[in-house]
Amino acid sequence: HDFNIVGGVLQYFDIEKNIQLVKKIFPKTKEYCLLTDNSLGGVTMQALVKDKIRGMQNLKMSYIDGRTMSFNDMLRKIKSLPQTTALLLGTWRVDCNENFVVSNSSAKIREANPNIPMFSLSGAGMDNLAIGGYYPDFRHDDERLADICISYLENFEAQGLVYISNSFNFDYRRLQDFHLAENLLPDDCNVLN
Repeated sequence: HDFNIVGGVLQYFDIEKNIQLVKKIFPKTKEYCLLTDNSLGGVTMQALVKDKIRGMQNLKMSYIDGRTMSFNDMLRKIKSLPQTTALLLGTWRVDCNENFVVSNSSAKIREANPNIPMFSLSGAGMDNLAIGGYYPDFRHDDERLADICISYLENFEAQGLVYISNSFNFDYRRLQDFHLAENLLPDDCNVLN
């Protein structure tokens, strides 16, 4: 209330839904590994995942943390992951040395261990790295925020906080790489590329 917030767009990252998705498509998965970077977004995503999995029984989770690992350390860790692991992509842009990772790094990440499935919690890695994921529809939040601003300026009424929708998104090429049939996917999903 001290900041006079009259409207805004909120995002919800559904960790449980992503883990259920992995279990459905890759039922032999025994462990999950979360990849996050040395940014506020990475730290926040890691805290969210830790909080959400606290109540999930028999869930084994490890972490690749950009606050303590360099890009090369991260690649070595991914290479060492067992084939029964699914890599969950939170964010990866900045490592512990504050080096920025360029977009073509997704090929190096994929090549580090091409047989483990990778899923996106945030939309990160949907550039031919992640198979898919359930995450906010970021492409709609700018329009929604603009609508809230215009309505407030025209009517001087608080518009409130709204959540943008989430959806299942999959990369067609990655589905092909893993020989995954589209009938395994949720009915209301988007298949990209």
